Amino acid sequence: MRRRHFINSVAATTLVGCQGGNDSATDGDARPDIQHGIDLDLAEVLRAYFGEGQIPDVRLVGSAYARRFDTDEDYADDLTDVVSIVGASGTIDEAVDALRARADDDFVAADMVVVDGWALGITEARLSATADYVDA
Repeated sequence: MRRRHFINSVAATTLVGCQGGNDSATDGDARPDIQHGIDLDLAEVLRAYFGEGQIPDVRLVGSAYARRFDTDEDYADDLTDVVSIVGASGTIDEAVDALRARADDDFVAADMVVVDGWALGITEARLSATADYVDA
């Protein structure tokens, strides 16, 4: 199954049970800034990685993944791995290539996470959550 079709399928399933994003941020405190110190715009990298038209579906998947965290600090900490890949990249294309390589490695190593009954590579789950986090 192609990734685009897969993300659409996951998003459609997730939409049925999704009641919005991570509610831990609703206590009035500002979320940790995961963009700090990163030259590339995370939202632009995510649009290049997934494709502009896929972002709404990706954010739904990310929102479902985010529900596993009790606090925004825990949520932001979990995203550090993918954010650091972007931070180490000089261009959007380099970031996308590095993220795709990491996502491929996840499948080889079976580094997976279950999101609403769907098995995703941890990197793609975190990228989806990052899209939700930064309102890509």
